[in-house]
Amino acid sequence: MHNPKFFPVFKMLLRFLFKEGDSLIVYSQFEKDLYSDSFGLKISDIHYVPLVFDPEPGLPIQSEYTKKADWKNLPGEFYFSGGYSHRDYATLIDVFRTIDATLVICSSRLNRELETLNIPENVILLNDVSRDDFAELIKRSKACLVLIKSDSGAAGQLFAIEAMYYEKIIIASSTSILRELISHKENGFLVLDAAADIPVIIREIEHLSADFDLMRKKAKQKILENNSKTAYNVHLDAALKTQVIIPELF
Repeated sequence: MHNPKFFPVFKMLLRFLFKEGDSLIVYSQFEKDLYSDSFGLKISDIHYVPLVFDPEPGLPIQSEYTKKADWKNLPGEFYFSGGYSHRDYATLIDVFRTIDATLVICSSRLNRELETLNIPENVILLNDVSRDDFAELIKRSKACLVLIKSDSGAAGQLFAIEAMYYEKIIIASSTSILRELISHKENGFLVLDAAADIPVIIREIEHLSADFDLMRKKAKQKILENNSKTAYNVHLDAALKTQVIIPELF
């Protein structure tokens, strides 16, 4: 539910599906006001619970993403951006045309706009790699970047959460949702003007001109405190008294 052009459809569906006593679960505080205003729901019926990142292996999960990364053809040092939902890869690629560093993007075949772009030599495109290799790309990267097209609805959280858990420097759009995770220059970087801000941040990283070890530790601590199973259960216990409609179902 990140694309405002579909909000009239969601509003119509919720008018028929959402009954007295129902609750809506959202994964950011920002979405409470957004969906209350956009869909005419009582804010008391909208409850926040945090997304959980749990890297521990559990039951095998069937996934359509089975491609393996070609590690032999990837450089030893690179910056990484990944995911599908609402990503502004076109702007990110344009920024890296001006940066002397390699950017690896792991997108989805659904990111059709990438097929029409002129890709510079320092940008490597991967597509729908396996979950394990996606995590390994995060771990091997110098820093992770996520640019979002607009400030509306959930987008980019899981990628940011995973990068921060693995103590990676995160460079992200200054959207309302990502600001709930990232405090600028404390546990990551928030950018307002990608073309102006990202090259400066990359230079700082390349020249180690800040205490990035402390930033990485604070990033992981944020996720351990706010996106753990314990935090999830606390919010869920407080919220769930009725049937829940989860946004992703739409």
